[in-house]
Amino acid sequence: MLRLRGSSPPQLEVELIDVAGGGFAPNSKVDISVDGKVVVANVPVDPQGNLPPGVQAPRRSPEGDKPFQLVATQQGDPAATASQASRVTALNVGIQPRKARPSSKVRFRGRGFTGPGRVYAHYRYKNKTRKTVSFKPSGPCGTFSARKRQIPVRRPGTGQWTVQFDQQKSYARASRRPCSCGWRSSSRAPSASAR
Repeated sequence: MLRLRGSSPPQLEVELIDVAGGGFAPNSKVDISVDGKVVVANVPVDPQGNLPPGVQAPRRSPEGDKPFQLVATQQGDPAATASQASRVTALNVGIQPRKARPSSKVRFRGRGFTGPGRVYAHYRYKNKTRKTVSFKPSGPCGTFSARKRQIPVRRPGTGQWTVQFDQQKSYARASRRPCSCGWRSSSRAPSASAR
């Protein structure tokens, strides 16, 4: 049996948002809020009225795709405010149908691949890359949807398969957490299941 081994949903992770801005009173202090909550306080403004380079505000990664609002407010003058709306999406890959033969075509859907270039799925078996296929993400949230063979190799071996999704053409052990799935295959009637 071929089974997609699902892990528990990832915990919400904190990501950092680069913040830049200007037009504040020289040498004042600014508070930065995300969705109405102050996340960085007392940011010093330079003599030209700009935020210093390298200011980052933490933002919790959502489950799914959602908008957020970033606001910088000058302390002592709430009218001196700059805001920016944006969207954030969680890294995710899923397959449908939940049960299919290893050689069947399934629908792969992914999001959160916002780097430049294609998304690569590296099929690993017994610590070796057996095949790499690619997907073309689109839009600001880096989404893709495509039908491909579930395991694109002839006669997939029995045992544990891992597929690592990333934006590197060649497989590399990830320094950041990639999006990966595992399949267990045996010689019984082939099927796959996903949570």
